[in-house]
This record gives sequence, structure tokens and C-alpha cells, in this order.
Amino acid sequence: MNSYTNKHVKLLLTNNILIEGIVLSWSNTCVEILGLDKKSTSIILHPNEDIRVIKIIHNGIALPNNPELEKSAKEKEFEQVAKQSGYDDLKLKKLTELKSELIKQDKEIIANKLKQHQILELKKVNYEYPGFFKK
Repeated sequence: MNSYTNKHVKLLLTNNILIEGIVLSWSNTCVEILGLDKKSTSIILHPNEDIRVIKIIHNGIALPNNPELEKSAKEKEFEQVAKQSGYDDLKLKKLTELKSELIKQDKEIIANKLKQHQILELKKVNYEYPGFFKK
């Protein structure tokens, strides 16, 4: 079952938990799934017994093969300057300038995401009196 490696999947487990992420490894004894936030990993110890449904999603999500691809040019430049030995005034000035540019870039990205966000579903709330007020 190694055909699922590096694919975006949704798994429905026997206890009705839904796990979504990128498959890091798949064997008969263990399945490792990287969460979509790339900050968490789920491990399923008995996949043959615990997995009910496997849904493979083909929508072009970037695979975590090379995390260096996700870094911008400014982030790479900041890391290069930070790795240089010594802390003279020019280096500290360059680091502060790069850091301020990175912060500005992050703010622009967040602002664009907020501007482009769309509410897809509105839920109607019904307000009622609790049952002990009814006659």
C-alpha cells in the first residue's frame, strides 16, 4: 500500500474520527500523516483494523518534499546574513532591515487573505426559552 505516500488523503477511522493530511509513510503496521498545518503528525498503529474509508484528494496541494521551496527570497537572505560570523554594526543593520521587510511582507499576505476571504455558509440561530419556562 505504498501508493498513498506523499498524497493528500482523508481517513475515516472506526471511532468516526476524520484525519486529513499528507501521507508520510504507509505500511501494514503503521501510517504516518502530516497535518495540513504542517505542525502535527498523526500515527495510526493498526491501519488494517482502524481505517474504514480512504479518500484521496487530487487538488494540487504542495507536497512536503522540500520545505525550502516555501521560503521567500527575503527569508533566505535573512538566514544567510544571520549565519555569517561576527556581529558588527553593518550586519546588525542589515538584519533589522531584512526583519522589518519580512514583517511587512507577512502583514501584506495576511491583509490579502482577509480581503479575499468569503463566507460560504451562514447559520441561522433560533432563540427560544428553555423548557422549564413552558406551561
